[in-house]
Order: sequence, then C-alpha cells, then structure tokens
Amino acid sequence: MKRVLLIEDEPSSAALLQHILQDEGYEVAGAKDGEEGLAAANREDFQAVVTDMKMPRVNGLEVINRLHVVRPQLPVILISGFLTPELAIQAERLGAYGCVVKPLDPAEFLGLLEQAVSQSWPVLGSSPAMLDVHKQIGLVAATSMTVLIRGEPGTGRALVARVIHRRSRRADQPLVQVDCAGFPEERLNAELFGDPQGTFTDSETRRIGGLRKANHGTLFFHDIGHLGSIAQAQLLGVSHDAETQGAGGEGVAAVDVRVLAGVDPCHEVAIRKDLYFRLSEFVIALPPLRDRLEDIHELATDFMERYAGHGRTSASMIPTPDAMEYLRQQPWPGNVRQLRDVLGKALSLAHSGPITRQMLEGLLNESE
Repeated sequence: MKRVLLIEDEPSSAALLQHILQDEGYEVAGAKDGEEGLAAANREDFQAVVTDMKMPRVNGLEVINRLHVVRPQLPVILISGFLTPELAIQAERLGAYGCVVKPLDPAEFLGLLEQAVSQSWPVLGSSPAMLDVHKQIGLVAATSMTVLIRGEPGTGRALVARVIHRRSRRADQPLVQVDCAGFPEERLNAELFGDPQGTFTDSETRRIGGLRKANHGTLFFHDIGHLGSIAQAQLLGVSHDAETQGAGGEGVAAVDVRVLAGVDPCHEVAIRKDLYFRLSEFVIALPPLRDRLEDIHELATDFMERYAGHGRTSASMIPTPDAMEYLRQQPWPGNVRQLRDVLGKALSLAHSGPITRQMLEGLLNESE
C-alpha cells in the first residue's frame, strides 16, 4: 500500500483530497497543520507528502524546508490557492518535488503524485555520511549544473545519477549512460555523435549518437577516468552548449543535455584539468561502505525486500542476528555491490531457512 501524508488545515479541502487519494488506492494519514505533519513524517514512513501552503504555525514552505533537512529523499508536493511562479520557484529551491494550484485538477495532481511515488529515492542508507549525500542530491537535482559523482566501484555512482535525473526537471526525458571503460577511445565520437555508416556495428543501419538520444534529458558518463586523451578532448567540447552532427552528415544541430559523470577517485589524476573543471560544477563524494557500516542492516533489509518482491525469499530467510553482526564487521572492498552479490548467493544456499554466519563466511572467503 502506498502511504501518503496529507497536511491540510481546512476540513473540506482535506476531506476532498483524502477521497481522491483513497479512490486511487493510497493509504492516507492526515495532519491538521505543519507541526503535526512534521511530527508524523519524522515518526512514520511515507512514500510522499502533500502539504497546503497557508496554515497556522508552520506554512507549507517551512514544512518543505524542515523535511528536506531530515528526510531529503521524501518527495513533497505543495498545493496552494495562490500559486505564483515566484512561489513555485521558491518551493522547488527548498526541495519540493512539484507544485499544484487549487482548485485541483485531479488528473494533474494524481499524475504528479504517481510520478513522485514511483520515482522516490531508493534506500542508500541513513548514516550521517549518507544523509549528507541525500542533502547534496536534493540541492543539485533541480538545477542545470554538471555533477561529478566520486566514489569507489560499487558505491552506487550510477544509482546516484539516476536519482539526480529522476529528481530533476528532465525526469520525463531520457537518461542515457555512456560506459567509458567499455570501448576504445576512438569510438567515443560515434557514441556521442552517431555512426552514419554502421562503422562500429558491422551494419549499414545508421546509429544515433548518445547526444541526440539524450536531447532534453541527461547524459551520464560512467567511469570517466578511463577515457584517453583524445576522447577527453572530444568530451570537453560537448560538456556545455553541445552541438551534434546529424547522422549521415545531415548538418549540425544544438542539443540540450545535462551532463553527469562518475569517477573512481583512483582515476581522477588521468582527467585533464579543463575537463575536470567543466564536469565538477558540483561534486558529490560517495563514502565507501567500510566508512558507514551502520548502514549494513538497512541495506541488507532492503535487498531482502527486493528479492522477496521477485519471489526469491521470505521473512524466514533474513540473516540471523549473528550473521548481521558478521556483515557489519567486514571491510567490503567491493562496497554495496559486493554486499548485494553476497546476499544474493546466500539466498541460493539458504533455500527456505535463514542466512547464517557460516554461509556468509564461506562466500566471503571464496571471493578473496
């Protein structure tokens, strides 16, 4: 059941909104003012918050601002009978997912809410280090800034890129990923601008480049530290105000893309300084799992729930307390990806029983 917190002080408006939401299958928790709503949001789990603007004690903007500090991953929709462009901009700067004017258009409102719920942030952890990452994502997602996502392999650089895209104004447009470690540097030109003759695909079919695919959306360069000098020079020219040559020499056209890049800190030295400057308008540093071991329980629980959703596990197959403590004691050189893979293999061994410490010890010894 999708749970929504509705903060509305006017009884008739609250009743109407609750009726609309419940008809669409939402479970609704009501709050009569901002203070009550903030307390509920800090006490319970919700997939989204809908708040009125004008309320006694704490108004909608203050609700957004205070929630964004402690629950930056929770999408908040502001509703107002006096929604001006200035108010909408201010709300989004404070972290609002979107704004809707009263009287509500039910289809518009429900569409925005469904998008917010379906694109809500995945669980990344609630340790102080990850709360800071959540806040940084919230600050930069709605902007047009390029973002450099620094982190060791397995820390979730691509996941953060998806979250930034989903929280941006480009969320309904494509997110195109270019894996820089996956092809020779001379091929980057075809990846970005297209391949009119099928040169690299052994085909006569024209290939559309990543820039045109991502037009009006987001282009994410994964493992950018693997690019050679030629490819970096090519990328430097498209990191801002990009233009792309049409497939087959059909002319040059401007494209509107937001650029994100992921890099392993060990490979940063290989990036030329002018390109690094272009890509690092905003930098998000992802901590390795060994520096946030308090997140192990939350991450493991989330993985179990995801596997359960695919019919692979049940409540009886969760790690035992001893196994969970063992997980928290490990250095995890492969970070969150390694934790996920180990738990997935453990499920195959567990059959219908719990995951034990002995299972995990054997799996981690095999991976060393």
